[in-house]
Amino acid sequence: TGRYSQTSYRYSDQGMWNKTYYDELGREIRKERKGFNDVLIFSTTQYNTQGLIINRRNHAMPQNRP
Repeated sequence: TGRYSQTSYRYSDQGMWNKTYYDELGREIRKERKGFNDVLIFSTTQYNTQGLIINRRNHAMPQNRP
């Protein structure tokens, strides 16, 4: 649905981080982390009406664009 109800953050001493987004039912719907060279690495998960995973995708996107 694109909506989330909870987010968890974790940071490390090396400047790395990750964020996890959960839907209203507590299922993980998005996970983000900082990769090398400031690349944003994230995955998205979609569920059907029975709660089964129907789609999981991984993405990488540079954060510093010219």
